[in-house]
Amino acid sequence: MNSSYTALENSKNGILIPVKNRIYVCSKYDPVHEAEIFASQFEKKEKFFVVAGLCSGWHIEKLLNENFDRKIIIVENAAEDFDFLRQIPLCKKLSEDSRIIFSTPQSLFTDILSNYLPAIFGNLNFCFLRGWENAFLDKMPLIKTIVEKAIKTVKADFAVQSHFGKIWNKNIFENLKIASEQKNTSQTIENLKKNNKKTAAIIAAGPTLDTTVEKLKKKPDKYFII
Repeated sequence: MNSSYTALENSKNGILIPVKNRIYVCSKYDPVHEAEIFASQFEKKEKFFVVAGLCSGWHIEKLLNENFDRKIIIVENAAEDFDFLRQIPLCKKLSEDSRIIFSTPQSLFTDILSNYLPAIFGNLNFCFLRGWENAFLDKMPLIKTIVEKAIKTVKADFAVQSHFGKIWNKNIFENLKIASEQKNTSQTIENLKKNNKKTAAIIAAGPTLDTTVEKLKKKPDKYFII
């Protein structure tokens, strides 16, 4: 697959910028000034960003300089687009920064779920340069949908953790105490291994337990409850 970008050109002040079918994805006059305006719309305390478009990289550089603890997922249409953009020295430098994740629509949902922790990062900020949006109008709806779906999924998971966290911790410590008092543990494990007619059901407090508890009750002899 070829890159979506068709050329690299110099801006009026001599900075390399990518072009897609004659559309400049960032300012063709002063990308640095555009990046400063872009970064200024966010408070310095904001830590997590999903940015559509690496562009010339200056807006990403400005975001990182505002707060060292920031994490940024950058979305491009395909991996080949990142390969093309690495021809720009700043983009190559950013590709080696551990605070940055290069993503595509195919991996974006998983990348957000794997890296976005609300308790640590706070809000998720989805943003883009207007030039990149204009160049990839056909891709923006999909990217926005993926981001929205990922945020809902993370919030639902975070809500469950918040609700059951204290119960989980309490049960863990109580179970550790009980386990430390058990005798002949190795023999018990061997007996479990020999009994291959039962299924191990690993239980924790959570919404899925509501849908399975009746099944466990109906055939208690079929399961080892862990």
